[in-house]
Order: sequence, then structure tokens, then C-alpha cells
Amino acid sequence: MPDTTIRPFRESDIPDADRIFRLSFGTFLGMSDPAKFGGDADWIKGRFRTEPLGAFTAERGGKIIGSNFVVRWGKLAFFGPLSVHPDHWDNGAAQLLLTSTMKLFERWKLTHSGLFTFANSPKHVGLYQKFGYFPRYLTPVFSHPSAKPARPTAWTAYSTIPAENREDVQRACRVFANSLLSGLDLASEMQTLERLRLGETIIIGPPTKPDAFAVCHLGPKSEAGSGVCYVKFGAAKTANKFERLIEAVEAFAAERNLATVTFGVNAGRTEAYRAVVKRGYRADKIQGVIMERGGRPGYNRPGMFILDDWR
Repeated sequence: MPDTTIRPFRESDIPDADRIFRLSFGTFLGMSDPAKFGGDADWIKGRFRTEPLGAFTAERGGKIIGSNFVVRWGKLAFFGPLSVHPDHWDNGAAQLLLTSTMKLFERWKLTHSGLFTFANSPKHVGLYQKFGYFPRYLTPVFSHPSAKPARPTAWTAYSTIPAENREDVQRACRVFANSLLSGLDLASEMQTLERLRLGETIIIGPPTKPDAFAVCHLGPKSEAGSGVCYVKFGAAKTANKFERLIEAVEAFAAERNLATVTFGVNAGRTEAYRAVVKRGYRADKIQGVIMERGGRPGYNRPGMFILDDWR
């Protein structure tokens, strides 16, 4: 059997990588038609176009057999989806993809990195432990119907801010994010959503001094899928602002005729986790575990009013 090689991901790899990603995850989850995993959500194109240097392709015999993608938020990064065609499972391709990913992390001099994986899979947990990642708290992916707010909820949509003022807004969100974790920066996510028209960033309070903000994927061809508003990252300064942020996202989703709001909340963020459960959100589909390096919890700790899941 020919050796597996790892190379930088190319735009032309997107169709094969997307097909293998769906087949791999759908097969692992026991779906009757694995190719339908993820529906009309897109986890490949947007991630590659946001961070093209953080995408890798595995080849064997000249054919693509797997890929891995990095999400980089300043000095924090996580990776995934990492997928290998089921015909090539247990042949070392995943470890080679991870080796290339870890070399990139070293060059970037990150302050924190991690991943989201299946909490019930010793195989996955064992693989990532080989690279220094160890499991911490569970991260359920919660969902709830969108709804018009019972009380007035004001927000600003990033897309409505004049182009000449957007750098100031990005800078303000960067300052806020840095207060949560040194070096954290969501500007690339905000820019990608606007450039590729995949979603919207919702801001609570003055855009140049936000009390809260949420980076949301919306509908098909984004990471959300049809009928869904998916908060890829959201953060608030206080419990009260956290409630307002969720209300704003729910109202915004309802305005866009999206039926469901979904997001992850790590159980280590005790107050945020309990607030979401109290609000009626349910983890009815996905529950994973966050794995992190270096023994530090990053922002997955009490007092952090943050939404995300690192899938």
C-alpha cells in the first residue's frame, strides 16, 4: 500500500474533502446514509477561506483520503473537522494530519489550543492524548426555538456599520475578547461572515465599546444549515448582558425566519451553563468533550459568559 503524504490544502480539494468529511462522520455515527451527515451546512469551504494556511490534505496513491482544518482566533486555535475516509481508518493518516497541525501551532506561538471530540469515544480521546491534549469538561450543543423578545432588545448588526468604521469595531471586540483570554481575537470570523455572506455579528451596547457580541452563522451553506442560527462564538461581560445577548440572537433569528438557535456552552463555564439550561435550552443532539493542552482551562472556567463549542 502506498504511503500517506500530507500537503497544504487547495481550493480544488473542497469537493473531495467535503464528501469524505460527511462520509467519515456519518459512518462513525451509524447513519443509514452517511453521505447526508451535516445536511446542507458547510464546514469545509468557510474554514479553508478563513484560514487557508491552517488546512491540510492527506493523500495516498494520488487520491485524497482526508483533511484537517484550523480555526485561529488570534493566539487561540482549535482544529477540526479532522476526517479520514473510512476505507483508510487506522492506517496512520489522522496522526500525520495532526503532526502537521502541531508544527503549525508551534510556528504560530499560540497561548492556547484545543479541540472538541466525541465524549463517548476512547479511540478519539486516545488519539488526541498522544499530542498532549487531555479531556476537561463536557460541551453540549444546545438548541431552542427562535422567538421575538418579551421585552425590547436593542442590538447592532455588524453589516450595517459603515465600512470605514468596521476596523474600529473589530478593534473594540478584540479588546473585549483579550480581557477573556490573552490574545483572543474574533476579527477573522467577523470578516469571513461578512465577505462570504455566511452570517452576521450581533453587538450589544456601543459598537466601539461592546457589552456583548455574537458571531452567528445563518442558514444553508454556512456552519448552521437550513432554518438554524448557529452562534459560533458569543461573549458578554456580565450575567445580565449574557441574557440580553441570547435574547437578541433569538430575536434576530426570528427576524430572518430561522426557526432554531443553537450554540455550545462548556460546562466549566458554570454560570453561563446554568443560565442557558434555566432559559429552556436543551442538548438534544450533540454532546462532546473539550480537550486542551498545558493543563490550563483557558476561558472554560467559572465567571466566563461565553458561547462556543470548538467543533
